[in-house]
Amino acid sequence: LKKALQPQEESKPALPDTSALAPNDTVAFRDNREMTGLILETMEGGKAVVAFGSIKMVVELSDLILVKKSDSTAATRVRISTALPGQVESNRLDVRGLYGDEAVLETERFLYAALSAGLHHVDILHGKGTGALRRRIHDYLQTCPIVKSYKLADWLRGGAGVTEVELEDS
Repeated sequence: LKKALQPQEESKPALPDTSALAPNDTVAFRDNREMTGLILETMEGGKAVVAFGSIKMVVELSDLILVKKSDSTAATRVRISTALPGQVESNRLDVRGLYGDEAVLETERFLYAALSAGLHHVDILHGKGTGALRRRIHDYLQTCPIVKSYKLADWLRGGAGVTEVELEDS
């Protein structure tokens, strides 16, 4: 009885394995799980570059938790938009199935890569759905300094599921 009444040492919870975090994974801060971001790259010393919307930060991996592991289809989409300047493989970016912040980040990367590749007209395929992804993309396009104009494609080219973007001359 005396042994049972003595205070027990509290065991600290084990830290999760952050080595499993990789580029294109969706993560959140341990303390604020409402704000999610996309890992752009992992660095030595247990750090990563994470994009939270249009804000990019260097963050300790130990401060992050995994929200969603990247899948092979998302990795394929990222391959197009993370090309080095001048190396865009297509004039169309497909962001269907991505979360809003991820889609905006991919759109930003794609537009700058397209401009540096000399493209002036590109398409962003966001799908029709509820229109939430289209609104997020259009909100970003309104503030993007390299976008000259944008509009929904005509019916034969995808209608409300595709946005045509005209880029400024470099």
